Amino acid sequence: MEAGPDLSVPLDELVVSVVDVETTGLYPGGHDRIIEIAVVRAKAGGEIIDEFETLINPNRDLGPTHIHGIMAADVQLAPSFSDVAGDIIEQLQGTIAVGHNIRFDLAFLNSEFERLGFRLPEIPSICTLRLGPILGVKVPARSLRECCKFFGVSHHAAHSALGDARAAAGLYSLLIEHAISSGILTLSDIDLDLTMPALDDWPNISVTGRRYARKQASDPTTQTLSYLSKLVSRLPAASESDMQFIEYLELLDRALEDRIVTDEEAEGLHRVAEEFGLGRDKVIEVHRSYLNALAVVALEDGIVTDAERRDLIAVANALSINQATLDEMLEIARTVTSNVVATEGSTDSHELSGLSVCLTGTSRCYISGELITRARAFALAEEAGLDVQKGVTKNLDLLVLADPHSMSGKAKKAREYGVRTMSEEVFWRIIGVDID
Repeated sequence: MEAGPDLSVPLDELVVSVVDVETTGLYPGGHDRIIEIAVVRAKAGGEIIDEFETLINPNRDLGPTHIHGIMAADVQLAPSFSDVAGDIIEQLQGTIAVGHNIRFDLAFLNSEFERLGFRLPEIPSICTLRLGPILGVKVPARSLRECCKFFGVSHHAAHSALGDARAAAGLYSLLIEHAISSGILTLSDIDLDLTMPALDDWPNISVTGRRYARKQASDPTTQTLSYLSKLVSRLPAASESDMQFIEYLELLDRALEDRIVTDEEAEGLHRVAEEFGLGRDKVIEVHRSYLNALAVVALEDGIVTDAERRDLIAVANALSINQATLDEMLEIARTVTSNVVATEGSTDSHELSGLSVCLTGTSRCYISGELITRARAFALAEEAGLDVQKGVTKNLDLLVLADPHSMSGKAKKAREYGVRTMSEEVFWRIIGVDID
């Protein structure tokens, strides 16, 4: 028994599933993975029936973040592919898959299911990249962006799975309208091999209903509180202890070196705060003093560069201090810089010189408008007197992360071995590289 739409159904009534995936790279046969998928069910007239989208946690680094715009922090709460495999089958079963270079999307889907021990049937598909020439429509470009631009199809949120799927749906609709106007009324009239697989050819995987869209990842109302906010809220309301908190400051230095505070680091800070009897008010005071000290350091040369300001804002966010307070600190620091002592434990380029360093992830930083390539990154690190290593060992001194939340194998090893980590923005600033 065959499943799916009758190929003799009029084209303007046929419902298809437009698919797009964002991935860590280009090779599904290797280690690259799907990190976002969208399926838009639509009619040729442009009517959208429903939409499915979710980020997917690949449990590895995310590849060219500067292209797809997905950060490791965005997928921390996202389901794994195995969590949504049944839902994806539900979207594709009994329908025709449409996409711009659909072979790419289906190759990644096949690879993901094979990792789970399943094999997908051959999914009937229509490629909008190839449909134009089949219908005798001249398509002057290959990319989805340029095709949409040429035909006047809206393409918002490019390089997001849902944005690209919606655009491909619009492109498909336009091409089918051209087909109908040319007297092509059903898919049977088009030279395409669209054999529908039987229902029992599909893997039997339960539907979970799990979703985690980009808008959820980026919406502050759905995000958890910052780790330091939670830490402060858990402390007792007050304490009379006057014990020194140098150890707390030193731990804070370590936690904030990569400008991200992990659960483990927050728990360590909480334990130290409890040991020293630091209540909420005292911890808030310490955090403000810490940020103020960094502001003073940034103003030592009389100017706060864009890179320094981004760094200060990152620390302020981690410490749950608003930007208005940071601006006030900077204004005061301009007049009292000479009277303020910087927090102990600050890192400078002399401290890093001679250390062994490994860099992981695709850079997100630019120098004079050009993205820092891996070769240039290595050269800059070596010029600063560091010993660049290709891998992470227990003897490595420092791992530089393009994405502080990275789930790459190198990042996992560094955390396992207790190797010091640092975000690339901070690393470049410390060794004196002027990034945009």
